Amino acid sequence: MSRYQRAVEIEDLIVSLAGSRRGLTIAEISERYAVSRRTAERMRDAVAERFALVEGERLDGDRRKRWRIDGRALRALVRLETRDGEAVAEAARVLRELGQAGLARELARVAARIRMLG
Repeated sequence: MSRYQRAVEIEDLIVSLAGSRRGLTIAEISERYAVSRRTAERMRDAVAERFALVEGERLDGDRRKRWRIDGRALRALVRLETRDGEAVAEAARVLRELGQAGLARELARVAARIRMLG
């Protein structure tokens, strides 16, 4: 393991927890990063020191807790710039020219959202 591997894994876990609607269980974290249950708990705790974790939805009768980060918590860390929206809008234009109208419309919507947030 490289010197900074655990930091990279924590960063990846933050993104995974923020991108998950249902959340992740300790067992899923353990499996994903090939670590013991206790290390997975430490990783979750490291994330919880910086971000408020919310308990995710439990599946039909599943008693295991699932953890996730409310995606809004990451907005302060991720800055969108005007050029980000422009790049997506340009990709939409190119797709439209290539006959991919449906995908172009979706990208145009994403570009509008980026402009709104930026």
